[in-house]
Order: sequence, then structure tokens, then C-alpha cells
Amino acid sequence: MKKRLLLAAAAAAALCVTAPVFAKDHDDEHGHGHGRGEGRDKHEERHEKREGERHIEARQGAYFTDHHRDEVRRYYVPSTSHGGGNGAFTLAPAATGSTIGLCVLPANPMPESSFLNALTRATVEWVTNNREMPPSAYPKLGDGTLVSETALNFPAIPGAPNPRGLVNTVIDYDYGTSFNYNDMAGFISTAPIVVKKLIPTYVPQVDADGNEIAGIRPLMGEMPLGTYTGWNVTSNGFYKGQACAFTGGFIPFAKTKAERVANHDPRPSLEERYPSFTAFYYQAAAVLNRLVAQRYMLPEDATREFNLALSGVLQNNLLPKDALAESLLIRASRASMPSGHPARTLGALGETLVEED
Repeated sequence: MKKRLLLAAAAAAALCVTAPVFAKDHDDEHGHGHGRGEGRDKHEERHEKREGERHIEARQGAYFTDHHRDEVRRYYVPSTSHGGGNGAFTLAPAATGSTIGLCVLPANPMPESSFLNALTRATVEWVTNNREMPPSAYPKLGDGTLVSETALNFPAIPGAPNPRGLVNTVIDYDYGTSFNYNDMAGFISTAPIVVKKLIPTYVPQVDADGNEIAGIRPLMGEMPLGTYTGWNVTSNGFYKGQACAFTGGFIPFAKTKAERVANHDPRPSLEERYPSFTAFYYQAAAVLNRLVAQRYMLPEDATREFNLALSGVLQNNLLPKDALAESLLIRASRASMPSGHPARTLGALGETLVEED
């Protein structure tokens, strides 16, 4: 039986505790155990679908019927640009553009490489040891996470573009009986070419922030600093106002409630979302531990993303610094000192141990 993987890459008190450990899940003696915390309702497997329900793949428009359920796994990383971003936690990503011009929005930093790493390893285990893959996760028509453009609930953000009108139209042409559509062989025998119909195009539904809902959300998707889009708008030249090729964009949240209210931004500010650095720390640890337990992320990638998030928040002054933040900064400064310095302490930010008062 062939096995196929589809990955689409179109979202507290100042206690001091031991840093989180991103550990692998414990399997049974036969190696077929499930990761801890797998949400069967949220991440519904394709083979649980019955009665031949048909799902439309968001980007390619391909149909997969019920008989594919045992050999196909599909995963979607929401709110990413083509190829994913660099994972930087910042409110000011670099400007971006394409071969047709500059883009209105700065680059989308939402990463996806960590999921590809984990799913590649899981695919090898699936093929070689018959260990089940993590549950498929992608937008679906049936649960309302895949919708028509007119049903997209993208918020009205002052000064920001809107994706409506940017969706590509897919045209079904009649090239004649001498043309093989499956492998693009043969020759076109119909002239002029006849348009048979327009194929409906669907897009992933978004939440109140404008971030896509369905799929596997990275840490940045679960704890956003703004709206991350898989689309962007050309700002200059002949294609001004049209889609900016394959680039995504980013629309930052306000840092404070006062700033948000003054700008009439409907999205909660950073201070409204994350009451303290310590709260951000624990919430990030919980998100990453869950992704590791579900086998969507490898422990080493979780550790890297954790430290990248903490460093970005601290270095860019995104949240007020509390006792935990100050202790991590001290640890980081000591780690950067020359080898042999008496104040040097090894370890990354996320490996810090701070005693409880």
C-alpha cells in the first residue's frame, strides 16, 4: 500500500520554576503508542470520516475520497507564506517584495520547517515500522474552516489591506480530445480554447485576529504578535493593488490598549493578551510541550523555538520585564562572556533555573 504525505504551506504571578523540558512521548513496548495530549476532536483523522465524504484540498483543488483514508495524511500550516518565515518574534519584520514589485506588508515570519522535520521523521517511522502518523490537520468544508471568499471573516484593520479580491480564479478549459490532462501530454485541438466553467476556489477561515484557524499552528500562531497572512499586496508598478506573488505579510498588534484604542484596532493589544513575561513564558512552554507530545514537533526544534521566542520578546521589549525576565537577561549576559570568565554560566534562556522566593 502506498503511503502519501501532503504538506500545504499557504494565527500570572512572577513565580520562578525549572524551565520546561520538551521530551518525547513514551510509547508502549511495541512502539505504537500515541503521543500525550492528542486531541481527537480537534485533530480529526481522515480515516474516521465515513460515508465517502469528499474533502477539497485548499491549494490544489484535488479530491480525496473515503478509500484514500488509510494511505493519505494531510497537514496544513496556517498563516504562513510560501516556504515559511524565519520565526523571529518581532513587530517589525523586514520589508519584502517579488519579481513584480514591492509588497505593502512586511514579511511574514511564521515558520513551518519544524513541522516538516517532525512529519518527515514520522513518515519514515510510518513506512518502516508501521507506526501511525500524527492525525491529519487541515481546513475542511464540513467544519466551516474552509470557505468561499465571500464568507471569509477577515477583520477590518485600519490602514491594512484586505484579502478579498486577491483569490486566484481557477478556470477549467476544454483543450480537445487529443490533450491528456493528467500528464499534460498530447496536443491542443480546440481553437479557440473553450472555457467550460470556473472551478470554485476556497480559502481557510480566519479568527477575529485574521489568523487562519485550521491546521497545525506553530508557537507563533498560538501566541501571535499580530496578523500573519499567506498573501500580500503589490505596492507599486503595473501590478499595484494585485497579489504580491507568493509572499505573505504581517500586521502587528498594538503594544498597549491605549495605542490600540487610539488606532481603532479591533484586535487586542499585546498587554491585553500577555499580562506579564512570566505568563508568556509558561504559555509558550505549554504550547510547545503539547506539539511535541502530539509528534508535530521534535524536542530539539521545540527548544530552539522556545529560546527564539523568549529572546525576541526580551530584546525587542515587547512585554514589561518582570523578575523572571530580568533573571533570564542576566543568564544570557553571563553566557555571552568569554570562556573562563568567573561569571560565565552555560545554557540557553529556556534552560534557566530560578529559585522560588
